[in-house]
Amino acid sequence: VPKLEGMAVSELEAFLDSKNLRYAINDSTYIAGAKPMTVISQHPLPQSKVKENRTIYISVTAVNPPKVKMPKLFDASLRAAEMMIKTSGL
Repeated sequence: VPKLEGMAVSELEAFLDSKNLRYAINDSTYIAGAKPMTVISQHPLPQSKVKENRTIYISVTAVNPPKVKMPKLFDASLRAAEMMIKTSGL
């Protein structure tokens, strides 16, 4: 199995076809500053021995950050509102 980490998904199909392998995206994670749709992990790991036409499962960087529900700040004190914003990750 070749190392796929750091490769763009658009490059994978031709690269893996030449090695008689396939891929499937099983997860995506947003990483600030990272190039979207880039492989961040794979299974089986690089240098593993597998049969032809084996599917390599990959995790990629997401295009958009996850949405966060805005906490209800109406009628909250400033201190309480700041804590709600901080705990929600905003």
